[in-house]
Amino acid sequence: MNWSKVPSALATVLMIAASADINARFVATTAQTSDITGYYFFVGKPPKAFQDVHWLSFAQVDANGHRGPLNGFIRLKTPRNGKFVNFFLIRPKLNGRVITFSTRVVRGVSYEFKGEFLKLIKLQDNEIVLKGLLSKFRNGRKVAEFTTRYSYYTGD
Repeated sequence: MNWSKVPSALATVLMIAASADINARFVATTAQTSDITGYYFFVGKPPKAFQDVHWLSFAQVDANGHRGPLNGFIRLKTPRNGKFVNFFLIRPKLNGRVITFSTRVVRGVSYEFKGEFLKLIKLQDNEIVLKGLLSKFRNGRKVAEFTTRYSYYTGD
């Protein structure tokens, strides 16, 4: 065995391990310090297949101001039978600036989203803070998708 190469191989392994640790800490810190709670509206007019979508809603803080798991929904503009139509998020994930989720199926329709936050803290009303690809499914088959940007609104 060539013992002269051991120190450089060990140094490489240690640098890779340190890099992975720094990345894991960044992701954990970002998830802990960000607050993306609020409403997100399309910037510009969406394609016909998405014109019934009113907003996306994300929450990381409950009504009492305590941190909670990421959750939310997509709300349609028009109520059905006097009730708001919400597509609740399934397994939403915020990894650094990247957010992904799918929704529950409502009357055969569901959505998937993959996007990126342009910023994660000190979000201001009417500021464009999110961009991504929203896909619409009917009976499990993709029927439409579009990439857009979203403006933020704090809400009540």
